[in-house]
Amino acid sequence: MAQKFVIGDIVKLKSGGPAMTVTEATVQNNGRLHVQCIWYIAEKYSRESFDSDALTVVVL
Repeated sequence: MAQKFVIGDIVKLKSGGPAMTVTEATVQNNGRLHVQCIWYIAEKYSRESFDSDALTVVVL
């Protein structure tokens, strides 16, 4: 079962990468949960959507 994500959660890809902030989580037509994330690296803002199974919540 896919993990539930809440707007404002800090997440990372299970394969690594920067900490990201969840901005939206929506169920797609295929029934899969996709999570929109934003992050900053070297003053560059990025945004991308990921399948929820590729993400894990970062415990601060």
